[in-house]
Amino acid sequence: MLIDARELPDRTTVQADVAVVGGGPAGISLARALDGRGATVCIVEAGGLKRDAEVQALYEGESTGIEYPLAATRLRYLGGSSNHWGGYSRPLDPIDFEARDWVPYSGWPFGIETLNPYYPAACRLVEVAPGHFYDVAYWQAATGEKLLKLATGRMRQQFVHFSPPTRFGERYRHDLENSHGIQVLLNANVVNIGALESGRAVSRLDVRTLTGLHHTVKARMYVVATGG
Repeated sequence: MLIDARELPDRTTVQADVAVVGGGPAGISLARALDGRGATVCIVEAGGLKRDAEVQALYEGESTGIEYPLAATRLRYLGGSSNHWGGYSRPLDPIDFEARDWVPYSGWPFGIETLNPYYPAACRLVEVAPGHFYDVAYWQAATGEKLLKLATGRMRQQFVHFSPPTRFGERYRHDLENSHGIQVLLNANVVNIGALESGRAVSRLDVRTLTGLHHTVKARMYVVATGG
């Protein structure tokens, strides 16, 4: 179900089992994964169904250090940054998870083995399944070309798939609209994550629209999926 927060009565409280902040690839994927499993989900999306200059302008800001165009790298409407994604798809490498003393703040709390079981499902979501990222024989057969053998064992061949690219807001909109367990709250900017006094749990999300309305989203669990 799609709901425009600007059309709700002021001070509306929306209830769900799981509240997901962000209607991009991660938020939409999570909501679809939970659909039909007995949990209600509310996706809180700051934008609407298409790009709006006033909404997009909320990304404007200053960055320090390396120059980074904030508003140009993210899109604030359903589907998030998948709306300008080029479709380049390849799993991460084991070294991406490792702490390296020459890379500040590097190192993940888990290794690639934690993500490996989820890559087949991710390939289906971005429409490149089945993924043949390391299969030299497959690509030789598919292209009819003999691939060069590497001269050293220190290198390996990997392959990139290109998604159509999948625009999550368009590709999965029908699922979201027709789900009885998913609500998508559009044009809803989360301005505060209301924590308990202990700081160990969240009690609510405070939401505002650009038209001046105030709403609240309450859930048993909260997920922040607002982009990398």
